[in-house]
Amino acid sequence: MNRNLTISCVQDKKFKKDLEALRGLVAIIVVVHHVFVYDFYLDPYFSPERILFMDTLGHFAVLIFFVLSGYVIGLSSERLIKWELIKLYLRKRFIRLYPIYLISLCFALIVSNKTYGLVTIIHNVLFTQVWFDKIIWENNPLWSLHYEVIFYIIFIPISLFNIKPVLVFFITIIVSFLSFFYVDYIGFPALTSYSVGFTFWSAGFLLSFYSKGQKIDIKYTKLICSIFLLISLSYFNVMTTIWNKIELFSFGYQLRHHNVYWPKIMNKLVDFSYLPYAILILSWYIGFSLKFKKIIEYFLLFLPSLTFLYLYRNQHLISYFVIPGFLYIVSILFYFNRSAWVEKVSEMIINKSVLLGGISYGIYILHFPLLVLFSRIELFSGTVYSYIGRFVFFVITILFISYLAEKKIQPYVVRYFKN
Repeated sequence: MNRNLTISCVQDKKFKKDLEALRGLVAIIVVVHHVFVYDFYLDPYFSPERILFMDTLGHFAVLIFFVLSGYVIGLSSERLIKWELIKLYLRKRFIRLYPIYLISLCFALIVSNKTYGLVTIIHNVLFTQVWFDKIIWENNPLWSLHYEVIFYIIFIPISLFNIKPVLVFFITIIVSFLSFFYVDYIGFPALTSYSVGFTFWSAGFLLSFYSKGQKIDIKYTKLICSIFLLISLSYFNVMTTIWNKIELFSFGYQLRHHNVYWPKIMNKLVDFSYLPYAILILSWYIGFSLKFKKIIEYFLLFLPSLTFLYLYRNQHLISYFVIPGFLYIVSILFYFNRSAWVEKVSEMIINKSVLLGGISYGIYILHFPLLVLFSRIELFSGTVYSYIGRFVFFVITILFISYLAEKKIQPYVVRYFKN
């Protein structure tokens, strides 16, 4: 089997549309996460009671984005053995990321109520804001774009020297741990965060390498299952609990860097507890098969159910787990569904979600400055009804401006560079 990859656009015919659905749904999850976590942003005078499981929901969604990115780059890029191919690769990445990124930065500066220095703005324009300066707060989700650009650059020597994806994957895991425990010698605590994030990215790259030539077998109820599972895992990931217990037992404290600018330590060692689920979810969307996959699926799906035993012994905490518990049960029901009409409805939902995937990048990098703008507008605010109305209007607005950015402005930029 020829494992060399062929340069193409992300919209290449080999790029599976179901991944666009996942991308769109994950973008919406990030938006909902920020709406609920940032009190009094959507409505400056009303905020509903905090739904605690939303607090960690957004980060797993970003890790899914990293896995998707690695998969797409692995699927759409050949070996960069010549400078012309490297330039073409960088040009494609630039055209895809930068125009809407620049729009989002301008949007953030417009809605900000403080003045940023020229140096800070320049670093944000050049994607060097995490290393050398602070992120413009009014669009703080752009921390992940800084990481993405770093990962794109790291891919160049990997491709140039034809380093095997499986080797890249395990090396990044090893570097993640070594960089944490030997940070006093290395003097660069951010290396752990970059390594952990790149491990997720390289997991997608690894799947792109080994999934070529496989027969695609998509079960749409599994895809719906993955979304409910993704949302519920923030409270039901037993691996996270086990990881934290091991940390406390072995070291007496949780493995975190302190007094470091937050984007530099955004990805932590504990995030590895989500890695098996990120790989599992992507495997469903690309139809990837593996020996003993069914056993692995059952293990990962039923492991979170141990949380119910914990709740049985700690019944005073049940109220915090009602919503994620319900979502987890729904995910299990979808996984084991054998009804043809449920499969058909699930396929319809995924197909409709592909439209979201087409504007997901715009949704992701434009929603936060829009949310900040809403916090500045006091008209129609202060009640539960205003909150609901603002939420509906916010969703409509972000979908509209994302559509303009992705489907009108972006194609114009692409045509300009082609000419």
